[in-house]
Amino acid sequence: MRPLGAVHEIAGLPLATRLTTILCITTKMVNITLSIPEDLHRKLKKHSEIRWSEVVRKALAEKVADLEYMDRISSKSRLTLREAEEFSDKVSASAAEKFMKLKKSNTPA
Repeated sequence: MRPLGAVHEIAGLPLATRLTTILCITTKMVNITLSIPEDLHRKLKKHSEIRWSEVVRKALAEKVADLEYMDRISSKSRLTLREAEEFSDKVSASAAEKFMKLKKSNTPA
């Protein structure tokens, strides 16, 4: 396996060889232990064709991406935590009020 920096040195090789060499570059992985309820484990085992570690890896990556996005947004905010919580409460109350009005208008008399 060649290091990533050596990819430019293989330009003279046939395309299949170059692609194989490039695809051999891997990311080091670490292991984590995950505890799940027994009933969920039984359901997962029924679908052994699924690579559950890949499913979990993608879910974790998406969650981290969401958190990083929220960190970028919040780092630019001038609101204090208390002000942000008050704003969130107002938005939630307003949304709930609009939902109730919409629900009432769609309810048959």
